[in-house]
Amino acid sequence: MTEKASSAFQQMSNLELFIDFCRKQGVITQELFRAVDLVEARDLYSVCMTLNSLGRIMEKKGKPSPKHVSASEIVNIPSTDALRL
Repeated sequence: MTEKASSAFQQMSNLELFIDFCRKQGVITQELFRAVDLVEARDLYSVCMTLNSLGRIMEKKGKPSPKHVSASEIVNIPSTDALRL
């Protein structure tokens, strides 16, 4: 397997793990993107919908949620410890 093919396989594998995580957290099937949607930039709307849905679910669980910010606003990103489930 070439390095490029191996990298593409790893990307798809990582995305499938993320999608499975989203499903386990409660994101409904209709709001999940497919790995190929992101890798090939086919349906970025679905990717955004998945992230938005996951954010709502995490907020209900008391986890930090993404906030809409202006392009000029400074964003403070929470530490990885704050994001642990």
